[in-house]
Amino acid sequence: MLVSISVKKILPYGRPGKQASEGPENKLIFASGPFSGTTIPCASRMAVTAKSPLAGAVGMALTGGHFPVELKFACFYFFIEKS
Repeated sequence: MLVSISVKKILPYGRPGKQASEGPENKLIFASGPFSGTTIPCASRMAVTAKSPLAGAVGMALTGGHFPVELKFACFYFFIEKS
């Protein structure tokens, strides 16, 4: 679910090699997992997704900790940061 939301939100933006690396077309997406903030053990996960401005490839990093839970308790499932 994390990957599908992130990729769906990031793919429509820009074309490879057509924007600056710090340009406003580049998005950084933070998406919390569906079970963050529940009593399920080890379920506090979050994906951080971005698209390479040069190659057009989508990169993703997975992380855990308190931030995905706080994001979910604030009623945000994901947010998109524009530069």
